[in-house]
Amino acid sequence: MAAHYEKREGDIWAGVIGLRAPDGSITKTVRFYAPAPDGDTVKPAKLTDSEKDVCDGIVREMAGMFGQYVENAKALDTVCT
Repeated sequence: MAAHYEKREGDIWAGVIGLRAPDGSITKTVRFYAPAPDGDTVKPAKLTDSEKDVCDGIVREMAGMFGQYVENAKALDTVCT
């Protein structure tokens, strides 16, 4: 199953790729698509309340980790300049 960048009839959104410039920075993001199984569109299943709680906990944890990453990056930036 090959992925491609243009959406065609019966395709589903498979993800996003960050294209990089020669210096390594992300220049833009591009969606990519894949054919749906048997031509059917895939509908996500609804989450139960306990699954939602787990997902919310993961998101909170990741937000905290990202906040720490930003603080560390700021601290390194002031040290290196």
